[in-house]
Amino acid sequence: MTTSYAREWLLVASLAVCFSVFAFVMLAPLLGYPLSFQQGLRLLQTVLPVLLGYIGGAAHFLFRPKQPDILIPAERARLLRILVQAPIVIFVLVNICAFVAFGVSNRASAADGSGMRVDELGMAVSIALAFLTVVTSVVAAYLYATEAGPAAPARV
Repeated sequence: MTTSYAREWLLVASLAVCFSVFAFVMLAPLLGYPLSFQQGLRLLQTVLPVLLGYIGGAAHFLFRPKQPDILIPAERARLLRILVQAPIVIFVLVNICAFVAFGVSNRASAADGSGMRVDELGMAVSIALAFLTVVTSVVAAYLYATEAGPAAPARV
């Protein structure tokens, strides 16, 4: 994976996740999912700033003064692919599991008081977001480095 492709993948994935989360939160109450608009918007407040940060980094990178690209040695390209893609995939899968668990445990036929609470759903989303942020923020800092940003590794 080249750094150019990694930047593009991170940007497209961040945009796709932003849209998906926003669309789900807006449509879920209308479709009978046990989440109110207010609860969904609270969850959006947690997730969107991080993803929008990656998108903002890409926008800033686009308009920065031209700098040489970071060259990743071939033997490290696979590691770059894993570090760019895996955290987002894991974030999405963990959130799908959390939202399915919330929806199923709060369905109309569930016993009263047995369902996952919104606070617990929010905690699961926050934990997944923490995992995403720890790994992806470091990678994004190098991929979208500016003159004042992290020093690029030596060219090989």
